[in-house]
Amino acid sequence: MLHTSWLHSLAGEEYGRLYAWGNRPDRKGGYENASPCVMSDLPQSILEPILVDNARAAGAEFRFATEFVSQLAVSHDQIQTEVRERASGRTYKIRSRFLIGADGARSPVLDSLGIPVDGRQINTALHVHIKADLTRFLDPRPGYLNWILNPEVPQWSAVGNFRMVRPWDEFVASMHPAEKDGRIFEPSERNILDRLHQMIGDYEVPIEILSSFRWTINDQVAQT
Repeated sequence: MLHTSWLHSLAGEEYGRLYAWGNRPDRKGGYENASPCVMSDLPQSILEPILVDNARAAGAEFRFATEFVSQLAVSHDQIQTEVRERASGRTYKIRSRFLIGADGARSPVLDSLGIPVDGRQINTALHVHIKADLTRFLDPRPGYLNWILNPEVPQWSAVGNFRMVRPWDEFVASMHPAEKDGRIFEPSERNILDRLHQMIGDYEVPIEILSSFRWTINDQVAQT
C-alpha cells in the first residue's frame, strides 16, 4: 500500500507517484500520534465474513439475498417491514424495534421514511474482480491504487485503475467512462479482457474474471 501511482500501463511509463495510506516518511510521527495502528486494507469480500461470524456468535441473524420491499406499519414500539427473498420471490413480514437505512444514497428504506438525500450522482463505473499474477509489475514499485492513463482507450473505459485485493495476484480493476452522463454501457467479456490487457501493457498475462458489476459514484448524503 506504499503509493498511489499514475502510469501509461503497468508495464509502461510511470507519470508519477505519491506516498499514501500512512507511508510518507516525513509524516511518520504524525501518523503514529494520530493512531496506534498502522494502515491496513481488508476488502469487503475478506472483512465481511469476519464481521458476520462475530456478529452471529453474539446472537445476530443475517438474511442474505433478501431485499426490503416496504414499511407496512409503525406502532409506538415496533415497525413491520415486508421483505422479499430474491431467489424464490417469496415475501414475508418482519417485526422489529428499528429500521435502519444503511443501504446507500438510492435507498428504498430512506424513500419509505421520506428522508431526503442531498447531492448528485456523479457517474457510473464498472468493477472487474480478477485473478492475475501481476507480481513482476508491482513488486518492484508497490502501490494500492495504480491509475492507468493512456489515449488508446475505449470511451466506456477512458480511465482505469488496479486496486489490490491480495498482493500481487488478485485485484479489482475499476473502469470509468469518458462521459459523465450516467449512460449504461454493456461491454462484453472479450471487451473487458482486451481492456485489462491494455491496462497491464502485456497481452500474454493470463486473466481470470471472477465477477464484474456496475456501481454508481454518488456525492450524496442524508442531512438528518
